[in-house]
Amino acid sequence: MITPRYSVSLPVNGYLFRNAELVGCFRFEVGKEEAHRWIFQDALQVFQDIAIRWPGEALASNLAALVRDVPWIQSSSDGARPTGARLISNLHGTIWDALTEGIVAPVRRLTVLSRFFDARPTVLDTVVNNLAPREVTVYTENGITTLTPGWLEHPLVDDGALEVRLVRYDDDGQPQPLHGKALAITHGGGIDFAYGSANFSAAALLRTPDEGNVETMVVLRGLRPSQLDVDRVLDPAATAMVLEDVEALQFRGHDPRPPATTHALRLLEASLEGEQVHCVFADAGEIGADSLHVELLFYDDARLTLRLRQFDQDHWGVEVKQEVIRRATLGTTIVTAFAYADERELARSGRRILLNLQDIKSGTAQRRSRYVREAEQSAVQFAGVLAELIRLQDESTLITFLTHCDIPISADARVAVHGMRRPPDQDAGLRELGALNLKFFDNLHDATVHFVARHMRRLRRHLGRASLPGAPSFMHVSLAISRVLKSQLDRALSGFEALEHPLRTETWHHYREMVAVYLTQLRELLGVLTEEYVPALESLYDGARVTEALEPDVPSIREICRGVLSVEMRVTAAREHTLRVRIGHRRYVPAPLFQRDLLHSSQWPAYRRAVETASAKLARHGPARA
Repeated sequence: MITPRYSVSLPVNGYLFRNAELVGCFRFEVGKEEAHRWIFQDALQVFQDIAIRWPGEALASNLAALVRDVPWIQSSSDGARPTGARLISNLHGTIWDALTEGIVAPVRRLTVLSRFFDARPTVLDTVVNNLAPREVTVYTENGITTLTPGWLEHPLVDDGALEVRLVRYDDDGQPQPLHGKALAITHGGGIDFAYGSANFSAAALLRTPDEGNVETMVVLRGLRPSQLDVDRVLDPAATAMVLEDVEALQFRGHDPRPPATTHALRLLEASLEGEQVHCVFADAGEIGADSLHVELLFYDDARLTLRLRQFDQDHWGVEVKQEVIRRATLGTTIVTAFAYADERELARSGRRILLNLQDIKSGTAQRRSRYVREAEQSAVQFAGVLAELIRLQDESTLITFLTHCDIPISADARVAVHGMRRPPDQDAGLRELGALNLKFFDNLHDATVHFVARHMRRLRRHLGRASLPGAPSFMHVSLAISRVLKSQLDRALSGFEALEHPLRTETWHHYREMVAVYLTQLRELLGVLTEEYVPALESLYDGARVTEALEPDVPSIREICRGVLSVEMRVTAAREHTLRVRIGHRRYVPAPLFQRDLLHSSQWPAYRRAVETASAKLARHGPARA
């Protein structure tokens, strides 16, 4: 496998171009060119640390997909980590500590490239105390730099050790303002060269995200002078002039640092999911708002304000038109949320970028295909994806998911990828939708039946080659089928319980038939499991080994069985309160059941016994307390 060529490294030709940035390329190819494996793994670790510190569903999903699709990028502990290119951050300590680790003072030279500086050169005191450099050379651009005359009052200037060089950058005669940042430490072990986001300031080099921004830098250690001419890299056109007269320094003033703003409404994430803008908040319910709104600021400065609908405690969303989707796809969209009570603004959130992942080939939303890939990995991830889609109430995405999710059965163990989202509360989404659940129930029926039939055929084909290595995949498929069936049954029951108007008799008949299909399919699945698959394993392996293979998934299937057995009771309760049918012009009666109906008292006991018997058989291979 060959990885893409990422532009993240030092340009070996020593050229600064386009906005005066330091860029380049690290190459990696599995089995052939792996010297730079570590820097890619460092980058993954930075994002994983960010995901732990500031959790987000989209970030967790993206990282899970990355680890799944690019397995070599996951760190391993096989042997000592080699020297060479690294990516450092200030997530667990300061950039300065990470950069100077292992360097013994005094050093010969510290070379700096930066546009932004503190008003006073306090960072130089740390440099002197840690490195005691014989020379310090600072490259910056006159006219846009924030380096003040106060820097020329530092004791290093009196000692003749500090020199400021003013440089210019252009591209075919067009001025390009300096934006790149770099540090080069020349010492006995060679040259350590770092470049990235950190300016030469206390805020960037000496603080962690608790006190400032997240900073990252690429570090190349132990370079020989023949490999890196620092001055040529930082001043490729040889325009530098040594600042000798403070009057020649043209600097921009330092604006007072704005006070930190604490937003009472915390918008953690905003994303475009199919035809919905989906927002995740932290403790939004504690504000006491009557409503939440979002303002979308598009790339062309157009604005749109929309009222959100609550899915559960922290998840809100709103359906949007195709024109909104088109605008969001053409450029960056900024989202701000507002909380209102009695038409008065209570609070607003900080600004967030609207996440809108697009497939690079088709131009369609990438999240839909990612749902499918995640769900195919394990039973836990399938449960999480299905619950999230139910909560999002995005019918088209759910149909796409059921249509394209195709879980294989193989002897390869499937495990949940670290960082997968916690399964949300799907019941909250069903309660929010109320009687509209019946519309979804009807529209999802064909996709559900085809999903179940497709995977039931796969289970039956596998029966002739049952094996313990294939058990996790077999149980993954079984759980997926049972969860899809139960989700449809739960949707129908939630709809029945929220009805405010009577059904037509033919509509009630249609719903009864659909419910019977799902109950029958679940009974068939349990039959395949307990009467064919488990006996096949027991004929080949010791009972303890069979239990070890099945035990992780047995409690989940038994829990689904218990939920399904409550269907008859919930239908009976709904018939007493909300579930009515219209007879004639103005006559309304409890929705009737007939002897041919699976939910009728003449048939339900046999169904209950069949499910309870299957559940009891599975319990023999489950945890002791299952």
